[in-house]
This record gives sequence, C-alpha cells and structure tokens, in this order.
Amino acid sequence: MKYENVSIFKNLFLCLSNLEKLSIHRKDNISIIKKSFITYDWLSSIIQIYLPVLKQFNYYFHVFQLNNTKIQIGPHLNNILKKIIENFYYVHNNRYHARLIID
Repeated sequence: MKYENVSIFKNLFLCLSNLEKLSIHRKDNISIIKKSFITYDWLSSIIQIYLPVLKQFNYYFHVFQLNNTKIQIGPHLNNILKKIIENFYYVHNNRYHARLIID
C-alpha cells in the first residue's frame, strides 16, 4: 500500500477483528488520482487477513484541486476513474459488500 500507514491499520484491525462494517473517508488532490490509484490495493490485503467477518466496506474518496477550481472531468480523467473503480471492485473480489464513492 502506498498512502495509508499500514501498521496503524493492522493494529487497529487487530483490535476490531469482529468488525462487520467499515467506512473510511480519505481526501486527496486530483493530481494523486491521476498518478497512483489505478493499481492501488484499497486496504484489501489487510482486510482479508485482519477482518474475517467483515460484511460491508465503504471507501469515501473525496477529491479536490489545490487552487479550489472546479474539477473538469474530460475523457482522459473519466477513463482513469473508470480504471480505478474497476480495480477497486477487482481487489475486493466479492468477499464482502464493497463500495467506492468518489466525490
């Protein structure tokens, strides 16, 4: 995993091994999305190990631009977002109900 501190999540999940519902909110700059999230793990590897009874996972990804201008979603960014969404559902592989919400 590239961005979240994995050891913090591992320690947290160790204490919550019977957790059935998990929601995470993350806020990042649009430039990060364009570079790094197509092959991102979305915590799936540690969820699989540390949260065996998880039934629902919601990942809220709040995107902003540094200069506070409105984000323009053209064909290139739309294609990137589509790949990110496909990867999210692929890595979570129907082990539990997973949702990615990008706003």
